[in-house]
Amino acid sequence: MTHKILIVDDKPNNLYILRNYLCEAGFKVLMLNSGQAALKRVAYIKPDIILLDVMMPGMDGFETCRRLKKNGVTKDTPIIFVTAKTETIDKVDGLEMSAVDYITKPFQLTEVLARVNKHLTISDLRKQLEAKNRQLEAEIAERIQAEEVIKQQNQFFHTIIESLSSPFYVINVENYTIEVANSAAHKLGITHLNTCYALTHHRDTPCDSAEHPCPLVIIRKTKKPTTVEHIHYDKDDNPINVEVHGYPIFNDEGEVVQMIEHSIDITERKQAEESLHQAYEELKMRVEELGTLNLIMQMLTTITELDTALQIVVQIMIKPFDAYQCGIALLNDDRTELIVTAEYTHGSQENNRPYQNLVGTRIPIASDPSTMQAVEKRVSVVVPHPQTNLLTVLMRARNSQCLLIVPLLVRGKTIGTISIHTDKMGREFIIDEIKLAETIAGQIAGVIENARLFKAEKMTNQELQNLNEGLARLAHVDGLTQLANRRHFDNYLSQEWQRLKREQGYLSLIMLDIDHFKQYNDYYGHLAGDDCLKQMAQLLLQATRRPADLVARYGGEEFVLVLPYTKEHGAYQLALRIKTELSQLQISHARSIVSPYVTCSMGITSIIPQESSSVIELVDRADQALYQAKEQGRNQIVVL
Repeated sequence: MTHKILIVDDKPNNLYILRNYLCEAGFKVLMLNSGQAALKRVAYIKPDIILLDVMMPGMDGFETCRRLKKNGVTKDTPIIFVTAKTETIDKVDGLEMSAVDYITKPFQLTEVLARVNKHLTISDLRKQLEAKNRQLEAEIAERIQAEEVIKQQNQFFHTIIESLSSPFYVINVENYTIEVANSAAHKLGITHLNTCYALTHHRDTPCDSAEHPCPLVIIRKTKKPTTVEHIHYDKDDNPINVEVHGYPIFNDEGEVVQMIEHSIDITERKQAEESLHQAYEELKMRVEELGTLNLIMQMLTTITELDTALQIVVQIMIKPFDAYQCGIALLNDDRTELIVTAEYTHGSQENNRPYQNLVGTRIPIASDPSTMQAVEKRVSVVVPHPQTNLLTVLMRARNSQCLLIVPLLVRGKTIGTISIHTDKMGREFIIDEIKLAETIAGQIAGVIENARLFKAEKMTNQELQNLNEGLARLAHVDGLTQLANRRHFDNYLSQEWQRLKREQGYLSLIMLDIDHFKQYNDYYGHLAGDDCLKQMAQLLLQATRRPADLVARYGGEEFVLVLPYTKEHGAYQLALRIKTELSQLQISHARSIVSPYVTCSMGITSIIPQESSSVIELVDRADQALYQAKEQGRNQIVVL
């Protein structure tokens, strides 16, 4: 780094030799002829050291030094006085004003260079020390904050486990002793430092039979959470049917050292399972006859008790999604928590995981980023291999391989979520499954809203029917443009695909994107952007005249046209008409690099549906054609 030296002298001719010498030494040297000039320009120059003449007309060097030391920019800048005076009292005066050194004329250049280098080195070291001190202060503050967070987390953990009505304890995996136990565990005689199996099973060693598999043995082998059923004994030796949820705790080497165990009394649930099983078998037959969606709609519309209907719905959804758990949770009034309204966990011979009743459980939204995203952004979220946080462990030891969270939406507002868990290795949710879940969520949200409104306002049957029709329309219409929304587009395209596959007719797709729409929004504002989208929607509706043609908003500034019985040439002619009519509208776009007016790019594809092809391939080809249109400079039509 090149240091900057400022020389202040009313007779700079005397210092040219000094300036040239310092420049040759590698410094950047600037010269001013008065103290006033130095005070005005020092904030801009920001010198690393100042050579200041004492004897100057007007403001002398001493006064200039005094003011520089009061300036926030130069208060720490080293100042060396330069003068022909040699009296000791003058030097003392200068040093008392915080000057770092004194140079007398005539100069000894090597001495001047040595003094300048020395004070620059001292200044650099001081700056480094100050920076190091700031860094240390920041690290200390960060460590204090981290310690406070740990303290709060420990307090939160203690509050949570003590609030549980069922036993919760932590077991040492080596000697089976209990290291932590809540109040509910104490009531059963489970206390610290006791051997858990002597208390709960009347045994000295873990029981690991096929009938009663040991969660501790399973966790040591698999290092994964597990759920098993057991018979525990309370302090009065009374047997209790429990469902035990075990979760491993690892050390730094990845070894299991402890296990969190949470046991739930399932005696009442066992009694209710038989009746639920019978209802499930009846519903299973109807699923095979009518299809999952039709059956769910029938349950929602025929069962007057909403909670019962939702409980049956989550059971039905297990099979088509090949899931082990499905739940419906609704937002509370202040929208900070999800309250589990219905939940079902499918049992299997592989993991012995029966239904577990968590209805009424409150889940803070802030505890799960994926749930927060689904609620706040109103989008479906797929979470592969979800990481279980502590709060979830306390409720349930999940062994999910993939999780789908779908928001329940009413008029664009989230009222709850549907969560679907799978436990098959490598299992992922495909697009069709997500669409099915969203369709079911739309119907469930409508029914829930209807039930709430009916209860609050005691609607007449006719009013309720009108509301259902309105909700059904909202489920298929984009709120801004009043075109078909993405969900309606997906359903309609699948329907037309199947029909034209049977009839061997052409199906064309046009994907359209408004060019540089982000720049349009940034320049004209989002209200103008919304108006632009509405005008484009009206243009597309007027351009498509056949009843079978569908215009939909695909997302953001993207639109899509479904054209049954239309070949490639017909779709291209329609795209040309759209392009021409858009140019005639002359919607100003000052930030477009394509045209002074709004333009669009279009991608077209056409196909006769076959068994060997799919709807997804059709959409992908149209999207690729649109991408090529953009790459070729936009305001283009590309057929692929």
